[in-house]
Amino acid sequence: MSEKTNKKKRKKPEKICPTCGSKNHARASSCNSCNHVFYEKKGAKQRRWAENWKALESGDVIKCISGHGTYWKDSNTGEKVYMGVKGTFEVVEVYFNNPRSCGIFGRKVLRGGRKSNVREFVYMGESYYNEDTGLYNSPHKIIVIKKKNP
Repeated sequence: MSEKTNKKKRKKPEKICPTCGSKNHARASSCNSCNHVFYEKKGAKQRRWAENWKALESGDVIKCISGHGTYWKDSNTGEKVYMGVKGTFEVVEVYFNNPRSCGIFGRKVLRGGRKSNVREFVYMGESYYNEDTGLYNSPHKIIVIKKKNP
């Protein structure tokens, strides 16, 4: 008899849900039966906070991702030149007048935690072409780094 036939098959790793008692894979982040959350995946909380940007408060810290926001488009080559802001900002105020006039006023956070005295506007409204300026207004992509009161 060879050694391969003597070995037993390993069972897949499991964990028991504390809410409903059903078996789940050990790496599952939530229960398959009752959706009980075992743990949140990395960055899930920050993405959830960013989706609800209107609930941000003064003192929260956000990061604007480069390559998003308002841009100018060259009609000949189709190249986009982004005019929006990028970097880390401390929220000063959340502004919402209408879907085309809304966003976040923030102070740029510099190296060493220092904060700029200049207020920047992070556009978060709907996408549209502004004929007056010749720019395409598009919402910035943000990540919430730190909440003042989670």
